[in-house]
Amino acid sequence: MSSTDPNKIPFIEELEKTMLPAFMQDRKMWIAYIDHMDDSIFNNSDVAKVFKIFKLFFQKYKELPSKEQTLNLIYHKDWTTDKLEKLIDFTYDKAGKLELKQIKYLDDELRKFVKEQKIKNAILTGVDLLNDGNYDQIEQEIKKAIAWDNSIKLGLRLRDTEERLKQIDELYEHALPLPWKRL
Repeated sequence: MSSTDPNKIPFIEELEKTMLPAFMQDRKMWIAYIDHMDDSIFNNSDVAKVFKIFKLFFQKYKELPSKEQTLNLIYHKDWTTDKLEKLIDFTYDKAGKLELKQIKYLDDELRKFVKEQKIKNAILTGVDLLNDGNYDQIEQEIKKAIAWDNSIKLGLRLRDTEERLKQIDELYEHALPLPWKRL
């Protein structure tokens, strides 16, 4: 059952466990959330531990750890339990096998949760700033929280490339020829 604590992610245990293989399967999703989540948001302490290991490993090596590396790090932290080892087995067995709709659902729910947490934290920070009379900083905090969007947009339109290249060729078709080769 999911927690009623508003600071914890509102997922049932199975869905919370599915986040780990989803992060492994969709690197873009992992990168979008790594800086906006920490291990305190999880209801399941084992998921929190694995997430913490993933995050620390990623910050150092820019990759998620292999199953053996994860087990080794768990062993060195003295966190080894049967339940945690089963979670790691589940995570690495499920990675790459999730359907796109499962990942999309997790992404949508995580985006909603993280945005709500950012807005809530901005309001709480605003209360302290209000007591100090720092109204400009309150406005900046609220605007930053409301404007948060984890979408990674590189500005590339890779759809219809052939059609767009044909249009470019047609545009230059009637141009005066120059002695230089066209780039």
